[in-house]
Amino acid sequence: MLASGTRAAIIAPIRALLAPTPSPDRADLPPARDKQQAPAHPCCGGRLLIVERFRCGETPRLSPIRAVRIDTS
Repeated sequence: MLASGTRAAIIAPIRALLAPTPSPDRADLPPARDKQQAPAHPCCGGRLLIVERFRCGETPRLSPIRAVRIDTS
């Protein structure tokens, strides 16, 4: 395909398909979340995502642990 004489005719549509699409206008995008909504990590100040909250005396819900099987044959 690329070694033939029609290589230029083949490559042009391929480049058009691979070209990046123009980004949408900023007005069309929904407003970004306010950075104040996510708490900061107390040590490094990075974004802190809260996955689960515990009340006093509660224990964490653990995922079931899968048994490790080793084939020794």
